[in-house]
Amino acid sequence: MKFNGGDRYRHEFRWLQNLLSGLGLIWLLWIPFTVADYCFYRYELSVQAYYPIYFLLMVTLICMAARAFLRQEIEVQSTAVLNLTPLLTSDLKQKGIWLKRVVEQNRYYEDPELSLSSLAEKLGITAHELSRILNQALKKTFNDFINAYRVRAATRKMQDPAYDHITVLGIAFESGFNSQSSFHRIFKQLTGKSPLEYKNHLQKVLPSYNLGGSNQLAPLILSHDPLTKWSAYKLNRNNMFENYFKAAWRNLKKNKVYSSLNIVGLATGIVSAALIFMWVEDELNFNHNFAKRDHLYHVMQNEKSDAGINTNGSTPGPLAAALKAEIPGIVNSGRLSWAMDELVVLGEKTVKENGMYADPSVLSMYSLTFIYGDLTTALNNPNDVVISETMARKFFGNSNPVGKTIRMNAKGAYSVDGLYKITGVYKDLPANCYYHFQWLSPYTTWENANTWLKPWGNNLTETIVELSPTADTATINKKLKTYLATKVDKATNQCFLFSMNDWHLRSNFVNGMQNGGSIKYVKLFSMIAIIVLLIACINFMNLSTARSEQRGKEVGVLKVIGANKVNLIGKFISESMLMSFIAIIMAVALLYILMPFYNNLVQKQLSVNLFGLTHLGGLLGIGIIAGIVAGLYPAFYLSSFNPITALKGIKVKSAASVIFIRKGLVIIQFASSVILIISTIVVYRQVQHIKERDLGYNKNHLIYMDMQGNMKDHFSTIKNDLTATGYVENAATSLHDALHVYSVGNGFSWQGKNPNAKLAIHSNVVSAEYVKTMHMQLVEGRDFYPGMVDSTSVIINESMARLMGKEGKLGSIIATGRYKLSIVGIIKDFIYNDVYGSGAPLVMFNGNYSATVMALRFKPNVNLSKGLEKTREVMMKENPGFPFEFRFADKDFNDLFSSETLIGSLAGLFAMLSIFISCLGLFGLAAYTAERRTKEIGVRKVLGASVTALTGLLAKEFLQLVTVSCVIAFPVAWWLMHNWLQSYTYRTTIQYWMFAIAGFAALAIALITVSFQAIKAAMANPVKTLRSE
Repeated sequence: MKFNGGDRYRHEFRWLQNLLSGLGLIWLLWIPFTVADYCFYRYELSVQAYYPIYFLLMVTLICMAARAFLRQEIEVQSTAVLNLTPLLTSDLKQKGIWLKRVVEQNRYYEDPELSLSSLAEKLGITAHELSRILNQALKKTFNDFINAYRVRAATRKMQDPAYDHITVLGIAFESGFNSQSSFHRIFKQLTGKSPLEYKNHLQKVLPSYNLGGSNQLAPLILSHDPLTKWSAYKLNRNNMFENYFKAAWRNLKKNKVYSSLNIVGLATGIVSAALIFMWVEDELNFNHNFAKRDHLYHVMQNEKSDAGINTNGSTPGPLAAALKAEIPGIVNSGRLSWAMDELVVLGEKTVKENGMYADPSVLSMYSLTFIYGDLTTALNNPNDVVISETMARKFFGNSNPVGKTIRMNAKGAYSVDGLYKITGVYKDLPANCYYHFQWLSPYTTWENANTWLKPWGNNLTETIVELSPTADTATINKKLKTYLATKVDKATNQCFLFSMNDWHLRSNFVNGMQNGGSIKYVKLFSMIAIIVLLIACINFMNLSTARSEQRGKEVGVLKVIGANKVNLIGKFISESMLMSFIAIIMAVALLYILMPFYNNLVQKQLSVNLFGLTHLGGLLGIGIIAGIVAGLYPAFYLSSFNPITALKGIKVKSAASVIFIRKGLVIIQFASSVILIISTIVVYRQVQHIKERDLGYNKNHLIYMDMQGNMKDHFSTIKNDLTATGYVENAATSLHDALHVYSVGNGFSWQGKNPNAKLAIHSNVVSAEYVKTMHMQLVEGRDFYPGMVDSTSVIINESMARLMGKEGKLGSIIATGRYKLSIVGIIKDFIYNDVYGSGAPLVMFNGNYSATVMALRFKPNVNLSKGLEKTREVMMKENPGFPFEFRFADKDFNDLFSSETLIGSLAGLFAMLSIFISCLGLFGLAAYTAERRTKEIGVRKVLGASVTALTGLLAKEFLQLVTVSCVIAFPVAWWLMHNWLQSYTYRTTIQYWMFAIAGFAALAIALITVSFQAIKAAMANPVKTLRSE
């Protein structure tokens, strides 16, 4: 297909070229997605992950179709005979005269984006008809016709003294040219001289050509309708945003290095903010799967003692029914047991599943979604059980399991074994949920098997209540405060309601008062996200204002041709918005690539849902905010330039306030980064300080196994077989493991104790040689003897001995109920429950009757893998049919610091990202500084300056800024981390070397970043840099 008119039709198809280029880029985006799918997901990435590519592809194709459909038809030469009546020669001639007059009078040629179709639209004729007039009447192409007017306008302005203050390039832009190269080429083609030569010799040499001025042409009216006058305002209004983004795109392509630095910095900031806000979203949406969460409450108790107020969620079994019957506003109530493992058996399949015993009302209160079965009748019978979707799939595949039976066979201390009939299957609970039970059975079944749950005096049940929408929580709490006293003689515990919305975020209680929780981390990391995003925006501000000299003439020309400050601000904001949205596209790709690593770091299963309103709106919101914040200051600064100064070629000198702001922004960047580095170090040291603490027993080479099957009955045999392997040093059983001693009460007395004293004393039931197995240190006395000889003996810790005063010694009697127990040993305090506190008073009884866990100590120098294999063989022999499961005591201990470890990891990650973003900006500023001082460096080098001296000269300014940022960051970081450490009883100290490491790290990174450009500039050949002088 051959087009008439030469290059003008290439311009007509520029839109198609751009769209096809965009289509190619979208297909290239497929590569990182496929690589991520292969490397990290093993081709298991869901189709939703590719939705961004599908979406961009769909938009591009729609744009191509729409642009093709809406554009006017382009003239094409064809061998086919056109069925058109030929115009008379006189008609064409008159139309040519009319065309020249209209273009001259309305100065359409001054529009730099003028095309054949846009001119035809202004004239009210078709592009085909306009092309015929140009080709046949005027014998010119469209470009030749318009460029002639533009050159004539340029020559007139050059002769007019009113334009002496405007450069040749400014005149070219005002005459309708949009490119310096095309202006020079066309001007010389028509005049035989370059624009500069023509201007310099205007008084000596007159132009030898005549563009023809046709002021005497007779008008010809083609129609009775008046020609619409071209309105510059209307054109600018219709094309304003399109022109803004065209200019922005050209500027990006012209300054590839600086644009890349800005886009990469913004993308890093956006992806950092997006990752943090996804974690924040997951935290804030905890328990949102429960539709009635706003009306559901956990009944808590405040238990007063001489040591303070202890808050816990254990309540008497009869409390739930009594509250529903007696307290107005409570419309429903239910009870739950603590979570426990059951060995679920179906044929040959045996799987351990975690679940709870619950009242039937809990199903409706929690609004569980049933896939199979009836929610209203699912737990009506004692041996009913409802199971999760995942558990149903494990045992029954995709078939309906309702009506089938499974066996619960844990043989645990408190479980109720037997055959259970499946009456329902509910949808899996999400990961960000307070509960993770895989099965539920009737609470009455558990209560009837453990009758000690029934009295009002035993607090071992979780009570949940549902309030009516109109109920007043404060009124109900007032009634609950003294409610237990009406049921239990001399009861002083006070009940209150704890909203489900606070279970995760505000679950900490101090001395009976709510005192935060995970919400402090949500606020902390939200602030970090804002800081990292702000650091990325600062890069844009600094690079934009630093390179203001290169934009000065552009601003001057735009102001001369009529642009006001609002137009210029819009132009520069559009540039920052364009870069921001390019950065968003890059950030989306990075999100998909980084998500597996991030999920592993934060121990969550987060996912990007680009077509969800929250995630799409969030990304767009971050992009818009980042674009506006990054572009606002440069826009106001650049739009304030004086056009005369700029167009005369006078260098635009940055005002002292601008330089001060630029340096201040760099200082803010590095100060924020240094604060994050110091925070990371302090958090790490605090976690290590706790981990290295003397616990009072040895957690290494120690494992715990939950009691199941025949382990309790066959413990002596199991212990002997294990020690006989040569790998096991000792073994013992207990009610609680050493780190979590939950049993607490005030029912202990001794001679001399104040009868009115209310003391919270913890207790544990342990087997013989427990102290020896745990490597606890006996201060006085002995360990329990094997057998039942010590059934009336107890061992206490030092805190209990101090509490008892002079009775805290060997041989003293402790009474509890009707039992009188003799102290046979005193052990050194060990850490339990609160790893940041000191050992609380503890009494240990001897026995195996309530054992729930077995502790196993391996010899120090054995191969642990072989020792575990030998242990598995013994357990399979002595406890057949039950899986061999264990956990390491040191891992249990480390898990207690998951929050602190997460803080340290995230703070370290985002500290590195903020440093990276800051260095991108520093790199750009260093490159710009080196570029500006190229001739100065050349002169200094000719005069004998060394590469080292020149490098130091260029790097000194930036290192001074980083030093100032350290001076600011150090006290701020100390204040923040000092306040953070105050929340820990056992804490590390903030030491000087932490600041030294952070400071030297910031200086070293900055020096490396700046030195690259500095050395490059210092090693440049001075002959090349100075030859233009």
